[in-house]
Amino acid sequence: MRKRNSAGAVGRRRLLGLAAAGLAGSLAAGPARALCGLYPPQSALEFRIEGAAGPRGWHRIAFLREGGGLLVLSEQERLGPQGRRLRQRVQETWEDGWLVGLAADTWRDGARRSLRAERLAALPERGEAASAHGGSLAGQAGRLRFNVAGYVIPTTFWHRDTPYAEALLSVVDGLVKLVRSSPLAAADLRLDDGRLARRGWELRGEWPCRLWYDESCGLVQAAQPDEAGGTLLFRRQG
Repeated sequence: MRKRNSAGAVGRRRLLGLAAAGLAGSLAAGPARALCGLYPPQSALEFRIEGAAGPRGWHRIAFLREGGGLLVLSEQERLGPQGRRLRQRVQETWEDGWLVGLAADTWRDGARRSLRAERLAALPERGEAASAHGGSLAGQAGRLRFNVAGYVIPTTFWHRDTPYAEALLSVVDGLVKLVRSSPLAAADLRLDDGRLARRGWELRGEWPCRLWYDESCGLVQAAQPDEAGGTLLFRRQG
């Protein structure tokens, strides 16, 4: 991929990020499969977003199975510092565990940023048919064109393999976010209904957050820094 930028360091960082994502894809294509199913069992996840001063908004992730595929619709709306409003809508299309389509729109104070991407078929070996599994995810976010090789997980929290990834694709700016994760020392987290989250992870790097999953690898809580230096907490309801 060729990318020109007046800040050479930014261009080099992006190229390194894409290379890392391709490598991570070959290594992390589903390490949680031994524990959970390919797709979440729930039809929808509802979250309340909280900040230090109280409720900040809502987040909903809906799952629709279509044959061997999955359509994921993630929507959220929240208030940021100084009353700034953020609204986001992300649609993911998955086939046999591979992300094959991605469409995202993010509004901040009315200004819209859009991202569109689809998977390019891998070049077939001699005598084999072309396959949409493998290849690369190519798209555009604003003026930025990107092409990420291999297995790709977007920054939408829910995916069971998020804690195992070495790189995630931002649904806002199309940049690869390099991350490293470690289990939380006290993974058990008591939820509003009395159940316990079974696994907790902390991601460090370019997309820092904490994630907790239940016994079926469903996301139950996420915590992420906000723009003012505080923490946003996404608490699953029901």
